[in-house]
Amino acid sequence: MVSASVGCVTTAQSRNALLFALVLAACGGPEAAAPHAQRPVDERRASEVIAKAFVRAKVDPEMNRDVMIFNGKKVHLEVAAASHKYGIAYLTREQQAALTDLPKRAPDSDALIIIPGDEEGVHVLVLFERDYMQDDLMGESHENTNIAAELKLERDVKDFLRKATEDQWP
Repeated sequence: MVSASVGCVTTAQSRNALLFALVLAACGGPEAAAPHAQRPVDERRASEVIAKAFVRAKVDPEMNRDVMIFNGKKVHLEVAAASHKYGIAYLTREQQAALTDLPKRAPDSDALIIIPGDEEGVHVLVLFERDYMQDDLMGESHENTNIAAELKLERDVKDFLRKATEDQWP
């Protein structure tokens, strides 16, 4: 009889522990939402945004120009100023990996990186795709919308074009 009593106490304890665990689980609240997947503005869309910024600044855009830069490497400009020696390179991670000797920027800085070409008067604004991230557009809450990423890209292009005009770059 003693052993039956011990068995009942163990079963009761197990039942109470299970009930307690279920109550705690029910009080936990909603699960944390997974973070939105981040991806950069793709090159094609970036080229469109950059070209529109050129037009708005009354600078004729020329698409897809290649130039040699200070280190003797060729860089593809998504958009350049027609009849001028300046333009914008929007670098993907792969392209950036091939250009390891570009000037570095502090991780928390928004400073623009403008590099010289190997020809006199050439100026290239280097934009990194990782600076123009957008989320997956799912749900009601966005960390970085495509609109915000594109507006940031447009702002950076306008700043570059303003400098080109003020400094009267060829």
